[in-house]
Amino acid sequence: MTYIALGLGSNRSFKNYSPVQLLFNASLSLSKILENVYFSSIYRSEAMYYENQDDFYNMALTGYYKGTPSSLLEQCQKIEKDWGRD
Repeated sequence: MTYIALGLGSNRSFKNYSPVQLLFNASLSLSKILENVYFSSIYRSEAMYYENQDDFYNMALTGYYKGTPSSLLEQCQKIEKDWGRD
């Protein structure tokens, strides 16, 4: 098993889910493929550089993954797509 850390973030709504709800849902999805998952708090920050956009909500999580790095990437990309990442 491999120990991994992931950063999650959102500043857009999707299908009536707020960015915070999207982070929660993505975390639930990730907890199904990882073991011994620990979650950080969610942090809100203003946009930098291109400031004409909504605030960002970010968090991190750690856990253990049994598969290969490429299979983890595939599953993460599927979760991103399921929760509105274009």
